[in-house]
Amino acid sequence: MKNYLFYLFFCAGSVSAQTSLTNITNYCANSSVTTGTTSNSTHFAQVGNLLLFRSPGDCAETAPQGAPSKIWAYDGQNAPYLLKFPDGSDFVNTRDLEYNDILTLNGKVYLSCIALDNTKTGLYVFDPAVSVTHLLKIASEGFPDTCKQFRSLAKYNNGIVYTSFVNSNCYYDPAAHTSTFWFNDFREGNFGYGGHYFSNSELNGHFYFTTINDGHTGMEIKKYNPVTHTSAVIANIPTTVGFYPNGQTVFSNKLYYIHKKDDTGVELFQYDGTTETCLDLNPGTGSSYPNSLTIVNNKLYFTCHYNNKYYLYQYDGNNPPEIVHESNFNLMDYYSGMCELNNELYLIKTYDVPGAGINTDLYKYSESTNTLILLNTFSNFTTAISNWDFTMAFYGPVPQYYENKRGYLINFKNELYILGSKLNAAGTVIGANNDIWKVDHGSLKASEISLNQDHVKYYPNPTKNDLNIDLDKVYQTIEVQITTTEGKMVKKQNFSNTEKIKIQLPKATGVYYVTLIYGTKKSTYKIIKEE
Repeated sequence: MKNYLFYLFFCAGSVSAQTSLTNITNYCANSSVTTGTTSNSTHFAQVGNLLLFRSPGDCAETAPQGAPSKIWAYDGQNAPYLLKFPDGSDFVNTRDLEYNDILTLNGKVYLSCIALDNTKTGLYVFDPAVSVTHLLKIASEGFPDTCKQFRSLAKYNNGIVYTSFVNSNCYYDPAAHTSTFWFNDFREGNFGYGGHYFSNSELNGHFYFTTINDGHTGMEIKKYNPVTHTSAVIANIPTTVGFYPNGQTVFSNKLYYIHKKDDTGVELFQYDGTTETCLDLNPGTGSSYPNSLTIVNNKLYFTCHYNNKYYLYQYDGNNPPEIVHESNFNLMDYYSGMCELNNELYLIKTYDVPGAGINTDLYKYSESTNTLILLNTFSNFTTAISNWDFTMAFYGPVPQYYENKRGYLINFKNELYILGSKLNAAGTVIGANNDIWKVDHGSLKASEISLNQDHVKYYPNPTKNDLNIDLDKVYQTIEVQITTTEGKMVKKQNFSNTEKIKIQLPKATGVYYVTLIYGTKKSTYKIIKEE
């Protein structure tokens, strides 16, 4: 794919960083398959120095949702490798990818499996202190008969709540190696009824889970009390089985979730243990479509779209949610992932470039300057792998891949990874869908230099017309050059005796490089021009 260069010069010296994506999975690199038909890289778990992920891991001409999946381990440097059954054969699970069957607990990873060989079906544990290649099978002979199947795994009280025989929900205590029947409820919607949504939470001694209501007319969230062994509905209303409620996230000692109700539309709700409250961001019955709930520095961030705008919100759990960034809404544009790295918020946005394919931008949010900083644009790259995912990006939540983290952007060992697909000039996926791509660390360092050492602020970014530039002091002479991504200079303008500049960008939308030459310094910044 095409790489962009991000240059930043400061003082008498210079720092440069080439920002790129490296495919760490690349299953189709040597295959004759040219159209991405395999949905790779879903459901992650981090343990020790390894990142585990599920994937069909090959390039068949067709790979339906129920295709067998394997478990891969990745150390951040070397090529991923397959984990093994205790007998040394590859771990293969025939189960559909809808189920939440991989989770991290107390330094180990637990996985449920329905194997081609029925004797291998069961619950497995990956303990890197024992082996970094083989899994161990959990012996379940002594478990109750209603607790010998394992699906929809969820953490609770240092153990695992799981569904067995459809409606039976049991609790496995790894320390005592015992299983106990808890309650009957249809918890299959845990990671799959209508989409891949994380929907289990533990809060103040209670277990919260999403289920289908008794009338099979909609979804609801229930609170289970393990002392009384009773469940109570805290959120329902929907009249059809679909996306809502979903996206449970524990923050500020409350449960947050996305829900659709007739009097508010699709909004963000909170539950404090007794009362449900709607944070009505788009007042009235109109929806705000909150998405990608992400916690950074004790603040909850999420995206919304309404009034033909995209919004990035910040919420401290007490004061009303605050809009920290907004941009024009376009049906072909969408934020598809956010995550925390080094106590900072990163997010990606995929968008259509008329006549030039699909691009994906990587941003970092600066809390100190309250701005989004564009770090890199990946051309001919998309984070949507099908129309289904594209639809969910607007009308439901983006997929839940990594425990309490949402979307196509994750962090591992101080690095960022994007789940997405490389496209050719015709817009066709090259290789497998949804591979894992490592972001070159240089781009992250470059942004830190821009904020902390060069002290130059460029805003707004993206912008519709004018660009403001704030310097650290007054300079006698300043030259501003604007070039395209192809290196063509489209504008040059000089300023005198100022520390603040306003310059008009060219009319054409797209990506531009703005270079400042002032005093003994020179800096270059990437800017997006919107309609």
